[in-house]
Amino acid sequence: MDNHEIRRFRQRLEADRTEAIDSLTRLGNEARALDVESPHDVTDQSISSLERESLFEQGNQLWTTARRIDDALRRIRTCTFGRCVSCGDDIQMSRLEAIPWTQYCRRCQERLEQDEGLQSLPDTRQAGNGWRRAG
Repeated sequence: MDNHEIRRFRQRLEADRTEAIDSLTRLGNEARALDVESPHDVTDQSISSLERESLFEQGNQLWTTARRIDDALRRIRTCTFGRCVSCGDDIQMSRLEAIPWTQYCRRCQERLEQDEGLQSLPDTRQAGNGWRRAG
């Protein structure tokens, strides 16, 4: 990757980071406004609770994105941007264009997602609780 492309990615990442931080600020303001309005009836309290949970989840996603962007900017500074942190291969340009803060090539990302999927499956081999064939 040449210096022009690196500079372009740095500018885009910095703009994306600014946008994420601005969105976090807006979410914080919305959450504070919900606290001030504190509804009195049970239905309003339920709705307010759901709104707070939604704001919290959005905030978590934005913080995760901001951290990943910071990591990508660090990789630019250390001249490792565009290389998979797992296998060291180049990350495809189309992948970087779509998700500039990605740290994995497509193959390693798929492997990671598959491993996470396997870990989330319940263990059906519990002693004495398995299905047995009648016979």
